[in-house]
Amino acid sequence: PGLVLTVAQRDANSCIARVSARGYAHAVHLERPGGALPEDDYFDLLPGQSREIEIASSEPLDAAAIGVSCVNAR
Repeated sequence: PGLVLTVAQRDANSCIARVSARGYAHAVHLERPGGALPEDDYFDLLPGQSREIEIASSEPLDAAAIGVSCVNAR
């Protein structure tokens, strides 16, 4: 599906992940460190769509530790 992820650090304990897809992406999942909670997870994206998700943690959160996958990724 051609997932593209960009992550921007908001503060020490949160970041914003922007996920876009060139093709249909089923059950998009944000990979993150334990304890980090996204405001949404396992969502679908249609071709050309993008979505911004806030991720928060009670511990310091490194934006570089965030990844993305989906059920139909190759």
